[in-house]
Amino acid sequence: MGNAIPHQCQCGACHKAPNAFSRLHAQMNWFMSKLDKDQRRWYAGVELNRTGKAGARRFALITGLGGPTIRRGCKQVSDYSEGLSEVTQGRRRGRRPIRALYPDIESVLTGLLGDEVAGDPMSDKQWVRRSSRQLSMELKEKGYQVSNRLVCDLLKSMGFSMRVNVKKRATTSHAPSRDAQFEYIAARRKAFLSAMLPVISIDTKKKELIGNFMAKGRSWCKTSIEVDDYSYASMAECIAVPYGVYDLTKNLGYVYVGKFVDTPEFAASAVEKWWTDWGSPGYPGKSELLILADGGGSNGCRSRAWKKQVQTRLCDELGLTVTVCHYPRKLFQVQPD
Repeated sequence: MGNAIPHQCQCGACHKAPNAFSRLHAQMNWFMSKLDKDQRRWYAGVELNRTGKAGARRFALITGLGGPTIRRGCKQVSDYSEGLSEVTQGRRRGRRPIRALYPDIESVLTGLLGDEVAGDPMSDKQWVRRSSRQLSMELKEKGYQVSNRLVCDLLKSMGFSMRVNVKKRATTSHAPSRDAQFEYIAARRKAFLSAMLPVISIDTKKKELIGNFMAKGRSWCKTSIEVDDYSYASMAECIAVPYGVYDLTKNLGYVYVGKFVDTPEFAASAVEKWWTDWGSPGYPGKSELLILADGGGSNGCRSRAWKKQVQTRLCDELGLTVTVCHYPRKLFQVQPD
């Protein structure tokens, strides 16, 4: 049902002082505002057939309906009264489905994709080299008036979809015992966690330039904040180096921020500070620590400075027995002297 704003009568009688006609016309417009468009047209037909079709112009001024709409309503009501047709309006026919308009569209599109589908023909690892717009233009040249959106729908029905590359294939062969190493690291982690011993994962996060530089994001301001036109590292006050320490046993993360460079000394000092602030109070009486790290950077498996710092700061000074697992290459263990 409709719920429109009532129309303001534009007839001459309503422009004068309030009278019986102005009240009647206001009631008619209020009533018609509660009807849908079909019902308003039929009501106009009923009123015009009752009062005479000569008043169609005045009725249009009262209700705001157009002349063709009023004449159509009169005809529908008259036909219904004479038993010629039903008043109810059937559902309008929309555009025919693309497969009904072009029954062979999928076969034609498959023919166009014959030389454009790459990948393995015996599996689902296939992709289309051309875009949907290019395929749409080729179909139009063959007489099929389809848009690129319809081509996308056809490709989806054929099993294709928009996807991105996924890193799953291993391309390195320098570690033939890779699976055994991962299984060994997983077993060590499980043994430490079951014994409620501290297990931490360490890594350096994204470095940030500290200065009056451009940063993504927006904030409520009356005027835009002016920043430098270039973001060179030489122009920065310093470089913030966030170093993350994640406690797997307690499911808690900590970040220590250094300046300028990421060195093995900074990595070992971050772990040392974590143990002093949180590790030792959280694991009273524990003297073993398992560290999970990647194979490069300041805590790389080939960095002798990192191993020396672990020995000096964590083992000799704190008295810990530290086991360091590097994904996916090496594992070493150091004990206090």
